[in-house]
Amino acid sequence: MYSIGAFERFAEETGGDCGLVEAGYLFMTATERGERLLSRNLELQHELGVQSQCLTPAQIQRLAPYVRTDDLRCGTFCSRDGFIDPHGVTEGYLHAAGRAGAAILADTEVTAVRVESGRIGGVETSKGAVDAPVVVNAAGPYAGILAQKAGTEIPVFPVRRMLACTEAIGGAAPVIPMTIDFDTGLLIRREGDGILLAYSDPEDPPGFDESFDPRFIEIVSEKASVRFPFLDEARISPRRCWAGLYPESPDHHAIIGELPDLHGFFVAAGFGGHGLMHAPATGRAVAELIAYGECRFMDISPLRPGRFAEQSLIVESTTL
Repeated sequence: MYSIGAFERFAEETGGDCGLVEAGYLFMTATERGERLLSRNLELQHELGVQSQCLTPAQIQRLAPYVRTDDLRCGTFCSRDGFIDPHGVTEGYLHAAGRAGAAILADTEVTAVRVESGRIGGVETSKGAVDAPVVVNAAGPYAGILAQKAGTEIPVFPVRRMLACTEAIGGAAPVIPMTIDFDTGLLIRREGDGILLAYSDPEDPPGFDESFDPRFIEIVSEKASVRFPFLDEARISPRRCWAGLYPESPDHHAIIGELPDLHGFFVAAGFGGHGLMHAPATGRAVAELIAYGECRFMDISPLRPGRFAEQSLIVESTTL
């Protein structure tokens, strides 16, 4: 919620364009278990002030006529949700940071993290040494490797995730909600004049492989036929498909905070594909931890790095 507000103010605060499109997120289910989980999620969202609503199959049909609804039980929808442009967000924050006095070293590898008597002393880079009492590890899927360079460990590992996009196709409005089939795990939205299909394959092992597996097209095509029959005739070209790395943690939630065993080494990683969405809140949280020794604007203690050693993991209800 905090980050959505920040993205709505993005142009005013950074001078950039984050490309925010508040088309909403639409979740749907045809199973009793899915209905139970969506209802539980909706209750929590309402407790926290998120204005999600429960939809009947008829309401889903009116909102998303491209969806097959005859066997659905219910759905949830929040109109303030949406999607943004990662490049625009990065550029906006980059230029705003530069105007505020930050020095940006692009194409610069951290080769070592200096540790002196259990405290951070700085970093060695491909462009020279930098003295610093604080290092923030926001290296995404490479966060575990950066931690090793500091002589410590954090449980962040990369997992390949793939996306496929169809060629130009009708059957849906130019802008549609992020539409998620809760039962198959497939989600779709508009990407230009085509449709983007995303699915997190649980069979993909951890690793740094970023090659696109053509079998992914068969997997998402089969799943799409269940809920999105208008895609049956869609053409998916391999040149409109790509793969990237999600930084995952053991409980699939972010790790934010200072490492208990290394003073001055802060982590902001392990977001599992949600890092860009959570970026504004994360940036403020880490800044407050560094400046004040605590995060004052919200309670981020459940995301502390020490939770894994404490066996105090966060279990998301949708995975039960």
